Amino acid sequence: MAYEIKAKSKWEDSIALHIDPVEWQTIFKLPYFSTIDAQLRIFQYKIIHRILPTNSLLHKYKIRNNPWCDRCNGITENLEHLFHLCPYILSLWYDLANWLSPVLDLFQYINTANIILGITHRGDGDLSNSIILCIKRYIFINKCHNTLVTLQGAIHFLKHTVTLEINVRNTILRAKYIKKWSSIRIILDGF
Repeated sequence: MAYEIKAKSKWEDSIALHIDPVEWQTIFKLPYFSTIDAQLRIFQYKIIHRILPTNSLLHKYKIRNNPWCDRCNGITENLEHLFHLCPYILSLWYDLANWLSPVLDLFQYINTANIILGITHRGDGDLSNSIILCIKRYIFINKCHNTLVTLQGAIHFLKHTVTLEINVRNTILRAKYIKKWSSIRIILDGF
C-alpha cells in the first residue's frame, strides 16, 4: 500500500522535477543506508518531509519576524536556500568538492535535488550521500548557533562522523563503514 505524502508534490514543484514512485522509495531509504547515526537519519527525514525549521517556516508559524536568510538578508530562507542556493553555502559546497577532488568527484552532484533529497542513481550507502548529509547537518547546526560555515569546520564535522561510524561495535558494520570511508580517510587524516 502506497501512502501519499504532501511533501512529495511540494518537492516536485519546488525543484521543478518529476520524481517517479520508485525513486521516492529510494529517497526515503537513503538515510538508512547512508549512515548509522540516528540523528543524521532523523535530520534527513525532517528535510524530506519539509518540517526542518527554516526562517521561512518559523515566520509562517509567527516565531520569527521575517523569513529572510540570516546570512544574505533579503532572500527567503527555505530548505533549498538554506542548503544550496545561499551564496555562502554554495561557496562551501564548491570548496568542499575542490578539497575532495583528488579522491572523489563531488562537483557533479552539486545541485538542489541531489543536495536536498540525495543521489538516488548511485546505489544505497553511497559515500557522496553520506558526505552531503553530514555537511547539511553541519550547515544547520551553524545556522542554529548563528555562526559562520567554513571549510575547516565542515571537515572537522565530517571527521567526527567518520570516527563515529568506523568505531561502531558490530564488527560487520565496522568493516562496512571502514570500507565506505577508506577513500577519503587519507585526506581527512592529513587535515
